[in-house]
Order: sequence, then structure tokens, then C-alpha cells
Amino acid sequence: MSATGFQLLPAAPPKRLSTENRINSLSVGEKVMLAYRGNQEDRRVLIRDSNQLVAASVVKSGRLTPPEVITYARNRNTSGVVVREIARNKALLRAYPVKVALVNNPKTPLKVAMRLILQLQRRDLQALSNSRQFPPAILQLARNTFRQRYRH
Repeated sequence: MSATGFQLLPAAPPKRLSTENRINSLSVGEKVMLAYRGNQEDRRVLIRDSNQLVAASVVKSGRLTPPEVITYARNRNTSGVVVREIARNKALLRAYPVKVALVNNPKTPLKVAMRLILQLQRRDLQALSNSRQFPPAILQLARNTFRQRYRH
């Protein structure tokens, strides 16, 4: 008890902000720096940022793990800028699942998707050629490539 007769309560610990709230309170420059230095959870939030510079910085950082890249390349809600950055990065394209994910993502530029189709394996090429959700140019190339390779 204090001299006034009131019991002093210990100070409440400061409330922790969620990762999303903490990141949303940062400036664009701070978000870009966090994209280069942050952890996986930070990158997960930053990749969806409305500012294209911030989202692209996540891919350019070089800290992405292969499962993260596959997830972002596969996600149809991922920004077109992020998809183009993944497609531009040759180190990320070495992984076969990234190629498949990019071909199946409608935001992948047509020219990039057509180049990647030529590198697909039989089952992925067959699945793509039987699909109806892609532009005609993609479907035609997939069908022709499948016929040339596997139906002599």
C-alpha cells in the first residue's frame, strides 16, 4: 500500500502488435529494409503489400526459401510484379516446381510461360494441354510440344 492508502498495481506489459499491424505502421523505406532483413513471417506479410516496390523487394532480397518461392509463384493472388521478379531470377527458376507454378499462374507473362512450357515434364505438359483455363497460345504450344515429344 502506498501513503495514500491505494494499492499500487504492477505496470501492465505493453501490448504486442501483430506482425501485420507492426509492418503496416512502417514507412515504405522501412518496409523495403525489412524485406531484405526480415524473417519468413515478415516476408509473408510484405509480399502482399499494396506498394509494388515493397513486394518486389521481398523477391530481390535473396532470402526466400524454396518453399516460399513455390508458394508465391503458385498463388494466383500474388501481384504480377512479384511473379515477374520470380520469373526474372534465374537462381529461383532452377527449381522445377517453380517452373510448373509459374506456367500455371495466369499473371506470368505469356513470353515467359511459353519459354517454361518447353522445359516441362510429361505429366505436367499433359495436364496443361488438357486444361481449358489458359490462353489459346499456351494451350497450343503445350499440345504441340506434347505431341512432338511423346506421340511420334
